Amino acid sequence: MSIHDKELSKLICYMLLKADTTEEDVKELCKEAMYHDFYAVCVPPTYVRSAGQYLRDSAVKVSTMVGYPMGYNTILIKSQACIQAMQSGVDEVDMMINLGAVKNKNWIETEQEIGLCTELLHAEELPIGIILQTSLLSNAEIVKICEICKDLKVDSVMASLGGGSVKADTKVVELLRANLPEGIGIKVSCKKDDKDLVKALLFAGASYLACSSESALET
Repeated sequence: MSIHDKELSKLICYMLLKADTTEEDVKELCKEAMYHDFYAVCVPPTYVRSAGQYLRDSAVKVSTMVGYPMGYNTILIKSQACIQAMQSGVDEVDMMINLGAVKNKNWIETEQEIGLCTELLHAEELPIGIILQTSLLSNAEIVKICEICKDLKVDSVMASLGGGSVKADTKVVELLRANLPEGIGIKVSCKKDDKDLVKALLFAGASYLACSSESALET
């Protein structure tokens, strides 16, 4: 199975979130996404409108992230970011939760930020994903967040590696799948086009693969 397989391409969210992203970078990202028929591109919020223009004649969706990369933003800022993304024409949003609240067992805050952003996106019939830096969370914390996501009817949960050399983990995907209903998808960030790992992640229950533009076309 290679990244170029038609079936697999439909599961790829092609990501470009580096700090020095340029307009030309976004244009090239969209061009490659259309060529490979990827599911979506994920760009910084400031480039959502541009990406939508580049992809207007294709089926590739435009996604962005709210609260990325640390999740520290207040609930008000995250909700406003969701509104701005929708006004820019986004097709879906992934939100990084506040891990500090999780570590403090402030589940009310976690419920509030997920609930408000979900309500805003769903009011416009748009999907929302919740990003978890799973390498920084215990299994018990992951299970609790899954319960909240299930109750609030989010559309997907993303297992993010949180940078560094951490590799995608099938055990995390299995844990998420065991604690989420089938209606909630699972995204996994993949650093490399490792065909054996990709097969293992999908078999474990991953629905989509989030690949950076630096790695998604490796063979």
